[in-house]
Amino acid sequence: MAAPCALADITPVDTVVVTAARIPQRAQDVIASTTVIHAEEIARAGAGSVADILARQPGIEIARNGSAGASTSVFLRGANSNQVVVLIDGVRIGSATTGYAAWNALPLSAIDHIEIVYGPLSTLYGADAIGGVVQIFTKKGERAPSLTVGAGLGSYGARTLEAGLSGATGGEHAVRYSVNVARERADGFSATRPQSFSFNPDKDGYTRESASGQLGMDLAKGHEIGLTFLHSRLEGEYDAGPSDVNDRSISRIGAYSVYSRNQLLPNWTSLLRFSSGLDRARDISAYGIDTARTSWPCRSWTCWSAPVFQAAFQYHDAGAER
Repeated sequence: MAAPCALADITPVDTVVVTAARIPQRAQDVIASTTVIHAEEIARAGAGSVADILARQPGIEIARNGSAGASTSVFLRGANSNQVVVLIDGVRIGSATTGYAAWNALPLSAIDHIEIVYGPLSTLYGADAIGGVVQIFTKKGERAPSLTVGAGLGSYGARTLEAGLSGATGGEHAVRYSVNVARERADGFSATRPQSFSFNPDKDGYTRESASGQLGMDLAKGHEIGLTFLHSRLEGEYDAGPSDVNDRSISRIGAYSVYSRNQLLPNWTSLLRFSSGLDRARDISAYGIDTARTSWPCRSWTCWSAPVFQAAFQYHDAGAER
């Protein structure tokens, strides 16, 4: 019975990317240099953070001030960290103060796959996209309902706990859903060396808590409505100088959107989306400095990723939609 399966024709599945042109394209048709990190690769990597995954890709450099929960910067092709646009399910995130995303607050357990486009894309994403664009896609529901639970232990007192529920129903009014929650904690190690003026021998650990999900429903053939969300809170410790005060920073990031995707004509599909991104940070240091900043780069009808009406034209080739 295995022989017919072994001799059967295998049709390769083309990878489809959406970041390079903001419409679905086959990866082999994309002009810009593009890398796609699939869920299987993320699972095999055994990495502890998004930055660890990106550090293994060509053309990317990572700078981190301590353990996995410390402040992290990502550089694409030599560009500054604030010259890289970061999207979560199409929603732009990033601080209006620092100009770059809080990479250390991104939960790896919520990610399905990552698309990286190298090179300037300012015509599509604005002046910040000089080094490139990194878009993160969260997990979505497919096939039969499934429940996943995971736990892990690691060095420096690291422990993780995560759970997820996802699935999809069939029929004309199909519903797809996915919810994931996770908590990570580590005791860490000292973020500075004894020779540093800000050295403090205490351990600098972190705690990261996150929740993400997607919900989509087919109203009719070619017409879908849905929502996506991701919210993460990170409390990371660092050294600001010899003191009994526990120097730490508290970061919150969020990406929320509701959308309607409609096929108006056989070769015309439109997307209407209202989205909002959140970046909130608070620093508490040994010298009595307690600062906070909050930025909503997108929460109105006039901001960068406020409701965007996107019309994507598709064509047919030999009866197959591309």
